Amino acid sequence: MRKTVAITVCFCMWDVALAAPVPLSGAALSEMIGGAVVALDTPLGTWLPITYGDDGRMTGQAGALGFYLGATRDRGKWWVASDQLCQKWERWFDAETQCMRIRKDGPRIHWVSRDGKSGTGTVHLRVAA
Repeated sequence: MRKTVAITVCFCMWDVALAAPVPLSGAALSEMIGGAVVALDTPLGTWLPITYGDDGRMTGQAGALGFYLGATRDRGKWWVASDQLCQKWERWFDAETQCMRIRKDGPRIHWVSRDGKSGTGTVHLRVAA
């Protein structure tokens, strides 16, 4: 009987875990982002790939969004603070610091910035060291 209850509880918890994106914080956030390439979904139906280096540096390719961002490519720095992913581009977004909370759903991420903007993206691969 205990074994049946334990298995049932495990399956129920597994269903709940699969149903909602998991918030990432601190070390888990740094571990997922450092060395990864994240493709952010854009309103144009394209992706904006950002490469996050293990050293806190990042680069991005804007593609069709270059006209909006002011440059087709940019670089900057990223870090984790107060359980948020923070980043500062050299040109994009007026070179202002942006911080966002990240939730993970498999390879998909959901982000919400301090100013209430939100979006999604996909963690595609890790950069070889």
